Amino acid sequence: MLDGTDAGNGNGFKLGGDNLPGGHKLINSVAFNNKADGITSNSCPDIQVIGCSSFNNGKYNLNLYTNNAGTATAFKVNNCVSFINNGNGNSDRVKTNTNDSSDYISETNYMWNGSKSVNSVNEEITADMFETLVFGGLVRRDDGTIDLKGFMKLNDKAPDNTGADLDKEGGSTSSGDVGEITPDETLPAPDISRPYNPTAPSTPSDNNSIEFEDEDTDIEVTAPAGAFDSADDIKFKAEPVLEETTGNTFTFDLTFTDGNGNKVQPKIAVTVRIPVPAALVGKTIYVYHVENNGSYTEIDCKVEDGIVVFTASSFSKYIITSEKLNGSDNSDDNGNNSDTPATSASPDTSNPSTGAGLPAAGMAAALVSLAVVCVFKRKH
Repeated sequence: MLDGTDAGNGNGFKLGGDNLPGGHKLINSVAFNNKADGITSNSCPDIQVIGCSSFNNGKYNLNLYTNNAGTATAFKVNNCVSFINNGNGNSDRVKTNTNDSSDYISETNYMWNGSKSVNSVNEEITADMFETLVFGGLVRRDDGTIDLKGFMKLNDKAPDNTGADLDKEGGSTSSGDVGEITPDETLPAPDISRPYNPTAPSTPSDNNSIEFEDEDTDIEVTAPAGAFDSADDIKFKAEPVLEETTGNTFTFDLTFTDGNGNKVQPKIAVTVRIPVPAALVGKTIYVYHVENNGSYTEIDCKVEDGIVVFTASSFSKYIITSEKLNGSDNSDDNGNNSDTPATSASPDTSNPSTGAGLPAAGMAAALVSLAVVCVFKRKH
């Protein structure tokens, strides 16, 4: 918000909703410095992104997905550039589904892979290919086009026919076209016979584990077989505790509920993965469980590619911070000492504790909606 408040969810171009197909197109546009995604399908399964540039967004520069596991996907991306120079390393995400006909891996798209902007043949977009990566304001020209004063504009060093054409009104001549969705690609209507729940478990993997993901925060939980009596009815939610979140300290409430809406705990430890907020990048990270009496228990964790990883079996309030909290107990429920914290700049080689009594530590960091910029690495 312009008044400096944290209202809204921080997405730049939000192109869908409710898993409904629409074939929406985004052409010759620039998304930068958004708190969450720069360009997101918001679960629409057939978004088309043409000749666009996305830069230094808090979650993903480009995030195309649909929540409903039964909905086919047909994403189209042509002549797009994704670039990051703020140290976050967020990988772009195109999360396809069953009966997929997406077209996004090509020589014309330069997507951020976590460390650089590359295409399908590994050619790279580098910082010196832009006139400037410093935003200096904008003006509207007499012909209606927007002048970004060279910001995000590719120069002669860059490959032809990619990224937004910032001198062209009404669409880039160099952006190409992905074309209309043909009748063969028409997507079926989503199954609305039962209410859709975005945090329901996904299909079990080969080892019978079940993955939960809160799409609002990108917090993931992997539960092994036996963690819940009836996993199909279990829902996972991650919510920020705004009144307890400040500066370098982030508080979250992580919960599982059953089909009746009752809170439940996993019977055995699960693995939690949460993104590191930008405010904590490069700093020592501590994770704490908030006990019923208000005290804190420090939790073992490690950082892998910008993601805090730990195991837990108790889900409630958690804190992720770069500050050592007073009055904390330095051992988890199993007596594991947590004196060695994780650092977001490089992975902690220690393994997270796996005891059933370990609290669900990482939830705190994961909430993208609270962090100005967060670090993410995702499955494509």
